[in-house]
Amino acid sequence: EKAVASTAAATASCKQAMETMKVRVSELEQQVEVYAAESAKLEAVAKDYAAKQEKLEKALEQMAQQKEEAESALNNTISKLRSSEATLTEELQSYKGKAAAAVFQVSDLQHQLNFEKANISHAEHLRKVRRPAF
Repeated sequence: EKAVASTAAATASCKQAMETMKVRVSELEQQVEVYAAESAKLEAVAKDYAAKQEKLEKALEQMAQQKEEAESALNNTISKLRSSEATLTEELQSYKGKAAAAVFQVSDLQHQLNFEKANISHAEHLRKVRRPAF
């Protein structure tokens, strides 16, 4: 009887342990489900961040390309402006030379005019002086 009672007590103890283990397994399964749900959420967040990062990288690439294009256009404009500046400087020098020649011509013509006026005055003076007095 003692053995039967001991076996019955051991069986009851085992059943109690089994029930405790079942409860613990159920709790652990619930925790696994919670962790799986949290993991799925974190994976979704990670995918979202990866997609956003990819978009940002593409935007940065586009901005870098636009920057290169803008710099190239600016360099072309600067080159054209420098070329125009050189051309305009040459034209200005040409006009300065022409202006100097024109000033010289005007001065020469002024001297000729003054010389002719002096000749006319001298001729008029001679005419008055040589006129016979009546």
